[in-house]
Amino acid sequence: VNQVQNENKKLSQELEELKTENQRLSLVEEQNSSLLKLLELDEKYPKYSKIGAYVAATDVGNWYDIFIINKGTDHQVDKDMVVISQGGLVGKIMESGKNYSKVVSIIDDTSTVTAESKRTGDVGFIKGEASLMLDGLCFMEYIGSDAEIIEGDEIITSTLSDIYPAGILIGHVREVTVDATGLNKTAIIE
Repeated sequence: VNQVQNENKKLSQELEELKTENQRLSLVEEQNSSLLKLLELDEKYPKYSKIGAYVAATDVGNWYDIFIINKGTDHQVDKDMVVISQGGLVGKIMESGKNYSKVVSIIDDTSTVTAESKRTGDVGFIKGEASLMLDGLCFMEYIGSDAEIIEGDEIITSTLSDIYPAGILIGHVREVTVDATGLNKTAIIE
């Protein structure tokens, strides 16, 4: 009986050690995945200098228009700097403290980004809209009526932008409509 109890105790201890090692390896795997994504981002936009940061605080919900990152003026992060992720443009810094910054995303209804279709060069303005924000969508307006923009087109930041560098992915056209005047097209961007 003592031998069985000792063996059971030894196996329980080994199991706990293996659980701890498994948790450590899971953390390493997660960190490795994050680093690979940062490397891919660096390769996608090689001409722009970058500072890696993590989201430190958000509003409740799946999509958030304003959030906090863990880098600030101590890390050379200042107001109006551009924020990107692996998926493309996120927004810009609206406020920066010593070790944090507040980011306003492009889906916020106060946000505007000059954008263009990568395929056609058709230009418009990306604006956040409260009714679309919860679905992670935004609105592209003031697209000329002769524009050849179509569903599926890749939308990127424009060379005409005063804050955002050109060529950063914003999203893809989900649908295009002509406004009531017939002078402009609008699009929903995903």
